[in-house]
Amino acid sequence: MNGIEARSIGSETTKQTRIGLTPAPETVARLHKAGQGIEACQENILRILRTLGIRDVTVPDLHLILERTPISQRMRVREMLDKLKRWTATKEQATETQRQLQVQSDRVLEKAEIRIGEKVFADVVVQIGEETLTVPEDLDRPRFFKAPDGIGWQPTP
Repeated sequence: MNGIEARSIGSETTKQTRIGLTPAPETVARLHKAGQGIEACQENILRILRTLGIRDVTVPDLHLILERTPISQRMRVREMLDKLKRWTATKEQATETQRQLQVQSDRVLEKAEIRIGEKVFADVVVQIGEETLTVPEDLDRPRFFKAPDGIGWQPTP
């Protein structure tokens, strides 16, 4: 089984016991690093766009900028456009890396489950990935799993 098995979770006297399944720490770190890379790229892209006096990167805008730029400054503008192209490509690559990591993580969590052999007490917080469920009442022998609308559960035979 991919997940957690436990005899019981929580107690009558304890509030907010948490149990959960999250992505591997390495995956979380790689997702964080990709997110930081995307932010850095976006900041640099915006800085270049402001310098060029445009809001979006469109081919007609870039051609217009080059046409309106005095010949003496075209080399500098071309260098900025090359940087813009590199930052955009790097951002796209980091975004794709982030997407692939998230898909892999989601696949693992979709197959995972939490099985409790005896009892889960009320107010236990169950987490699978980003989803959480606060158990409203004591449950006997539940199995928790990722469902399309959050976290589902059903009694285990």
